[in-house]
Amino acid sequence: MRFPTFSNSKDNVPIISNKAIEDTVEDILRDFDPTCLEVPKPLDVDMFVEKGLGIDIDFPYLSHTGFIFGKTIFRPTIVTIYDKTNDIADEIPIHNPTILIDNRLNEKGKENLYRSTVMHESAHYVLHQEYYRQDPMHMKHDFEPFTNCSNNDICGSDGKRKLVSARDFLEHHAKFASAAFLMNRSAMTRLCTDESVIHDVFRRDPDFPDSELAAIVVETFKVSEESARIRINTLKLGITQDKIAIPFGYSIQRANHISLAGIVT
Repeated sequence: MRFPTFSNSKDNVPIISNKAIEDTVEDILRDFDPTCLEVPKPLDVDMFVEKGLGIDIDFPYLSHTGFIFGKTIFRPTIVTIYDKTNDIADEIPIHNPTILIDNRLNEKGKENLYRSTVMHESAHYVLHQEYYRQDPMHMKHDFEPFTNCSNNDICGSDGKRKLVSARDFLEHHAKFASAAFLMNRSAMTRLCTDESVIHDVFRRDPDFPDSELAAIVVETFKVSEESARIRINTLKLGITQDKIAIPFGYSIQRANHISLAGIVT
Protein backbone atom coordinates (compact mmCIF):
# COMPACT_ATOMS: atom_id res chain seq x y z
CA MET A 1 0.00 0.00 0.00
CA ARG A 2 1.28 3.46 -0.89
CA PHE A 3 1.35 5.89 2.01
CA PRO A 4 0.86 9.62 1.48
CA THR A 5 3.47 12.27 2.11
CA PHE A 6 2.73 15.80 3.28
CA SER A 7 4.56 18.95 4.20
CA ASN A 8 5.35 19.05 7.90
CA SER A 9 5.30 21.70 10.60
CA LYS A 10 8.38 22.48 12.66
CA ASP A 11 7.24 19.72 15.06
CA ASN A 12 7.14 17.26 12.15
CA VAL A 13 3.34 17.11 12.27
CA PRO A 14 1.86 16.70 8.78
CA ILE A 15 0.03 19.76 7.49
CA ILE A 16 -3.09 18.27 5.99
CA SER A 17 -6.59 19.59 5.37
CA ASN A 18 -9.78 17.62 5.92
CA LYS A 19 -10.27 17.50 2.15
CA ALA A 20 -6.79 16.06 1.69
CA ILE A 21 -7.64 13.40 4.27
CA GLU A 22 -10.82 12.56 2.36
CA ASP A 23 -8.86 12.23 -0.89
CA THR A 24 -6.12 10.16 0.76
CA VAL A 25 -8.65 7.78 2.31
CA GLU A 26 -10.36 7.20 -1.02
CA ASP A 27 -7.04 6.53 -2.75
CA ILE A 28 -6.14 3.95 -0.10
CA LEU A 29 -9.55 2.26 -0.20
CA ARG A 30 -9.36 2.15 -4.00
CA ASP A 31 -6.12 0.15 -3.68
CA PHE A 32 -7.49 -2.05 -0.89
CA ASP A 33 -10.97 -2.79 -2.24
CA PRO A 34 -12.47 -0.48 -4.89
CA THR A 35 -15.96 -1.87 -4.23
CA CYS A 36 -15.84 0.03 -0.91
CA LEU A 37 -16.29 3.22 -2.92
CA GLU A 38 -18.98 1.81 -5.17
CA VAL A 39 -21.19 -0.15 -2.79
CA PRO A 40 -22.26 1.23 0.61
CA LYS A 41 -21.21 -1.50 3.05
CA PRO A 42 -19.26 -2.01 6.29
CA LEU A 43 -15.49 -1.92 5.93
CA ASP A 44 -13.77 -5.14 7.04
CA VAL A 45 -11.51 -3.41 9.57
CA ASP A 46 -9.49 -6.46 10.59
CA MET A 47 -8.78 -7.33 6.97
CA PHE A 48 -7.82 -3.72 6.33
CA VAL A 49 -5.17 -3.81 9.06
CA GLU A 50 -3.77 -7.25 8.25
CA LYS A 51 -3.97 -7.23 4.44
CA GLY A 52 -4.28 -3.56 3.57
CA LEU A 53 -1.72 -2.10 5.96
CA GLY A 54 0.19 -5.37 6.26
CA ILE A 55 0.78 -5.05 10.01
CA ASP A 56 -0.14 -7.02 13.12
CA ILE A 57 -3.11 -6.44 15.39
CA ASP A 58 -3.26 -7.72 18.98
CA PHE A 59 -5.60 -7.44 21.97
CA PRO A 60 -3.95 -7.03 25.38
CA TYR A 61 -5.48 -5.08 28.24
CA LEU A 62 -3.94 -1.65 27.76
CA SER A 63 -4.72 -0.19 31.19
CA HIS A 64 -6.18 -1.15 34.55
CA THR A 65 -9.30 0.99 34.11
CA GLY A 66 -9.90 0.55 30.40
CA PHE A 67 -9.23 4.24 29.77
CA ILE A 68 -6.81 3.51 26.93
CA PHE A 69 -8.57 2.12 23.87
CA GLY A 70 -5.76 1.78 21.34
CA LYS A 71 -2.06 2.10 20.58
CA THR A 72 -0.21 2.07 17.28
CA ILE A 73 3.41 0.94 17.50
CA PHE A 74 5.64 2.36 14.77
CA ARG A 75 9.05 0.88 15.60
CA PRO A 76 10.55 -1.61 18.08
CA THR A 77 9.88 -0.57 21.66
CA ILE A 78 8.65 -1.70 25.07
CA VAL A 79 4.97 -1.11 25.89
CA THR A 80 3.34 -1.16 29.30
CA ILE A 81 0.11 -3.17 29.49
CA TYR A 82 -2.14 -4.50 32.26
CA ASP A 83 -1.81 -8.13 33.31
CA LYS A 84 -5.41 -8.82 34.32
CA THR A 85 -4.69 -12.31 35.65
CA ASN A 86 -2.18 -11.06 38.21
CA ASP A 87 -3.61 -7.54 38.54
CA ILE A 88 -0.27 -5.87 37.84
CA ALA A 89 1.35 -3.71 35.21
CA ASP A 90 3.56 -5.58 32.79
CA GLU A 91 5.90 -4.71 29.95
CA ILE A 92 6.01 -6.43 26.58
CA PRO A 93 8.42 -5.95 23.68
CA ILE A 94 6.95 -5.06 20.30
CA HIS A 95 9.27 -5.77 17.40
CA ASN A 96 7.15 -4.92 14.35
CA PRO A 97 4.60 -2.24 13.48
CA THR A 98 1.49 -3.29 15.40
CA ILE A 99 -1.93 -2.00 16.36
CA LEU A 100 -2.98 -2.83 19.92
CA ILE A 101 -6.67 -2.70 20.81
CA ASP A 102 -7.83 -2.99 24.41
CA ASN A 103 -9.31 -6.45 24.86
CA ARG A 104 -12.43 -5.01 26.52
CA LEU A 105 -13.54 -3.74 23.11
CA ASN A 106 -14.07 -7.34 22.00
CA GLU A 107 -16.99 -7.61 24.41
CA LYS A 108 -20.51 -8.02 23.06
CA GLY A 109 -22.22 -4.70 22.37
CA LYS A 110 -18.98 -2.83 21.66
CA GLU A 111 -18.68 -3.76 17.98
CA ASN A 112 -19.05 -0.21 16.66
CA LEU A 113 -16.61 1.17 19.22
CA TYR A 114 -14.16 -1.58 18.29
CA ARG A 115 -14.44 -0.71 14.59
CA SER A 116 -13.97 2.99 15.27
CA THR A 117 -10.89 2.35 17.42
CA VAL A 118 -9.27 0.05 14.88
CA MET A 119 -9.69 2.64 12.14
CA HIS A 120 -8.55 5.49 14.40
CA GLU A 121 -5.30 3.62 14.99
CA SER A 122 -5.09 2.67 11.31
CA ALA A 123 -5.39 6.35 10.44
CA HIS A 124 -2.44 7.14 12.70
CA TYR A 125 -0.41 4.51 10.88
CA VAL A 126 -1.36 5.86 7.46
CA LEU A 127 -0.85 9.55 8.22
CA HIS A 128 1.73 9.79 10.99
CA GLN A 129 4.58 7.39 10.32
CA GLU A 130 7.13 10.14 9.80
CA TYR A 131 6.18 11.79 13.09
CA TYR A 132 6.28 8.67 15.27
CA ARG A 133 9.43 7.27 13.69
CA GLN A 134 11.52 10.29 14.62
CA ASP A 135 14.81 9.70 16.36
CA PRO A 136 14.08 10.41 20.07
CA MET A 137 17.67 11.59 20.53
CA HIS A 138 16.80 14.68 18.50
CA MET A 139 13.61 15.48 20.39
CA LYS A 140 13.45 18.21 23.03
CA HIS A 141 10.86 16.36 25.11
CA ASP A 142 9.97 12.83 26.17
CA PHE A 143 9.00 10.91 23.05
CA GLU A 144 7.44 7.48 22.54
CA PRO A 145 7.22 5.77 19.15
CA PHE A 146 3.58 4.88 19.63
CA THR A 147 0.17 6.47 20.08
CA ASN A 148 -1.71 6.33 23.35
CA CYS A 149 -5.37 6.91 22.47
CA SER A 150 -8.01 7.26 25.15
CA ASN A 151 -11.78 7.00 25.00
CA ASN A 152 -11.86 10.80 24.63
CA ASP A 153 -9.61 10.64 21.56
CA ILE A 154 -11.86 8.05 19.94
CA CYS A 155 -15.28 9.33 21.02
CA GLY A 156 -14.97 12.70 22.71
CA SER A 157 -14.53 15.27 19.96
CA ASP A 158 -17.05 16.20 17.30
CA GLY A 159 -14.49 17.89 15.07
CA LYS A 160 -14.40 21.13 17.10
CA ARG A 161 -11.32 20.17 19.11
CA LYS A 162 -9.03 23.11 19.82
CA LEU A 163 -5.95 22.52 17.70
CA VAL A 164 -2.99 23.85 19.65
CA SER A 165 -0.45 21.13 20.43
CA ALA A 166 1.10 18.58 18.09
CA ARG A 167 -1.03 15.90 19.73
CA ASP A 168 -4.20 17.93 19.11
CA PHE A 169 -3.50 17.90 15.37
CA LEU A 170 -2.50 14.23 15.31
CA GLU A 171 -5.66 13.13 17.10
CA HIS A 172 -7.84 15.37 14.94
CA HIS A 173 -6.35 13.80 11.81
CA ALA A 174 -6.94 10.29 13.12
CA LYS A 175 -10.51 10.92 14.23
CA PHE A 176 -11.49 12.59 10.98
CA ALA A 177 -9.80 9.89 8.88
CA SER A 178 -11.40 7.10 10.92
CA ALA A 179 -14.85 8.41 10.02
CA ALA A 180 -13.78 8.81 6.40
CA PHE A 181 -12.59 5.19 6.27
CA LEU A 182 -15.72 3.79 7.90
CA MET A 183 -18.13 6.01 5.92
CA ASN A 184 -16.15 6.99 2.85
CA ARG A 185 -17.26 10.02 0.87
CA SER A 186 -18.18 8.19 -2.36
CA ALA A 187 -20.24 5.45 -0.72
CA MET A 188 -21.93 7.92 1.62
CA THR A 189 -22.91 10.16 -1.29
CA ARG A 190 -24.31 7.17 -3.18
CA LEU A 191 -26.33 6.07 -0.17
CA CYS A 192 -27.66 9.42 1.00
CA THR A 193 -28.72 10.61 -2.44
CA ASP A 194 -30.21 7.32 -3.58
CA GLU A 195 -33.85 7.79 -4.55
CA SER A 196 -35.01 4.57 -2.89
CA VAL A 197 -33.22 5.53 0.33
CA ILE A 198 -34.86 8.96 0.34
CA HIS A 199 -38.28 7.35 -0.15
CA ASP A 200 -37.54 4.92 2.69
CA VAL A 201 -36.50 7.78 4.97
CA PHE A 202 -39.82 9.54 4.49
CA ARG A 203 -41.81 6.35 4.88
CA ARG A 204 -40.11 5.81 8.24
CA ASP A 205 -40.65 9.30 9.61
CA PRO A 206 -41.50 12.27 7.36
CA ASP A 207 -41.18 14.71 10.27
CA PHE A 208 -37.56 13.81 11.12
CA PRO A 209 -35.93 12.62 7.89
CA ASP A 210 -32.35 13.33 8.98
CA SER A 211 -32.74 11.09 12.04
CA GLU A 212 -33.98 8.28 9.84
CA LEU A 213 -31.15 8.87 7.35
CA ALA A 214 -28.65 8.57 10.21
CA ALA A 215 -30.31 5.29 11.23
CA ILE A 216 -29.83 3.94 7.70
CA VAL A 217 -26.16 4.99 7.76
CA VAL A 218 -25.76 3.18 11.09
CA GLU A 219 -27.29 0.02 9.64
CA THR A 220 -25.28 0.20 6.43
CA PHE A 221 -21.80 1.02 7.71
CA LYS A 222 -21.96 -0.43 11.26
CA VAL A 223 -21.11 2.79 13.07
CA SER A 224 -22.53 4.64 16.04
CA GLU A 225 -25.48 7.00 15.66
CA GLU A 226 -23.40 9.97 16.75
CA SER A 227 -20.71 9.15 14.18
CA ALA A 228 -23.35 8.81 11.47
CA ARG A 229 -24.92 12.19 12.31
CA ILE A 230 -21.56 13.97 12.36
CA ARG A 231 -20.49 12.38 9.08
CA ILE A 232 -23.75 13.33 7.35
CA ASN A 233 -23.30 16.93 8.50
CA THR A 234 -19.61 16.98 7.51
CA LEU A 235 -20.44 15.88 3.97
CA LYS A 236 -23.54 18.11 3.83
CA LEU A 237 -25.72 15.16 2.92
CA GLY A 238 -28.57 15.91 5.29
CA ILE A 239 -32.11 16.02 3.94
CA THR A 240 -33.44 19.56 3.96
CA GLN A 241 -36.42 21.12 2.20
CA ASP A 242 -34.13 23.00 -0.15
CA LYS A 243 -32.39 19.77 -1.22
CA ILE A 244 -35.53 17.69 -1.81
CA ALA A 245 -36.46 18.24 -5.44
CA ILE A 246 -38.84 17.06 -8.12
CA PRO A 247 -36.56 14.24 -9.39
CA PHE A 248 -37.10 12.47 -6.06
CA GLY A 249 -40.86 12.78 -6.38
CA TYR A 250 -41.50 14.98 -3.35
CA SER A 251 -43.89 17.82 -2.85
CA ILE A 252 -42.94 20.19 -0.04
CA GLN A 253 -45.41 22.22 2.00
CA ARG A 254 -43.74 24.97 4.01
CA ALA A 255 -46.36 24.89 6.77
CA ASN A 256 -44.44 22.27 8.73
CA HIS A 257 -45.82 19.48 6.58
CA ILE A 258 -43.72 17.30 4.31
CA SER A 259 -45.50 14.80 2.09
CA LEU A 260 -44.15 12.20 -0.26
CA ALA A 261 -45.80 12.56 -3.68
CA GLY A 262 -48.44 9.89 -4.07
CA ILE A 263 -48.19 8.77 -0.43
CA VAL A 264 -50.42 10.05 2.36
CA THR A 265 -48.38 10.93 5.47
